[in-house]
Amino acid sequence: MAGIYVDITDHVRATSQRQEAEEKLRALRDYSGLPCALLSVGGRIEQAGTAAAELFRTRLSDLVGRRAHTLLAATPDLRPLRRTWEGLITRRIRRAETSAVLLDTEGRQRRAQLHLSTVSGPVGRVAHVWAVVTDQSIAHEAHPPLTAAQIRILSLLAGGSTNAEIATSLKLSRQAVDYHLSRLRDLLGAETRPALIARAYVLGILAPRAWPPRPAATRDPLGSR
Repeated sequence: MAGIYVDITDHVRATSQRQEAEEKLRALRDYSGLPCALLSVGGRIEQAGTAAAELFRTRLSDLVGRRAHTLLAATPDLRPLRRTWEGLITRRIRRAETSAVLLDTEGRQRRAQLHLSTVSGPVGRVAHVWAVVTDQSIAHEAHPPLTAAQIRILSLLAGGSTNAEIATSLKLSRQAVDYHLSRLRDLLGAETRPALIARAYVLGILAPRAWPPRPAATRDPLGSR
């Protein structure tokens, strides 16, 4: 009876390469000092480094097992981030650079650049996604909800516009601009124009490295900060 021989060389090579890649990623987690976590395709944190626990101001044991979406602030960045995640777990892409606003256990927010890469499982399916924080801003407290007009006024104010110029740019009356500025002083706890601008940057309302000034949430999520 003739025997049946199956060449498993390619399978063994692929398995070895996957194991080697996983070992390198574990080394990155343990020794690089970068905040990173291994996520299931359902978005649950299965492994994480101590730097990630420090970033979110929690214990490592409390971080592992948590749903990753609970660590993200509700910002316009979430929509493109969800599309990126879908692309990863459906194998349309293998890695991606994106950004998000992270939310720690004390309610403070910080914008971060994320490097996401897939880890293959059996029969080529995506088993996990490694998430590494490669850059991050200074943490800031959450700011009160502002209208689009109020945020635009802050941008123009930071650019040096007078009340009259703001009114002209936004096609508002001077009285409307004065009212919005008064409300902004109350909401942000700032009595003067310089203090109002400073608070807008400290709270992350305005993009810190953009000129002319613009809202932080409108930046390209893949762009540099």
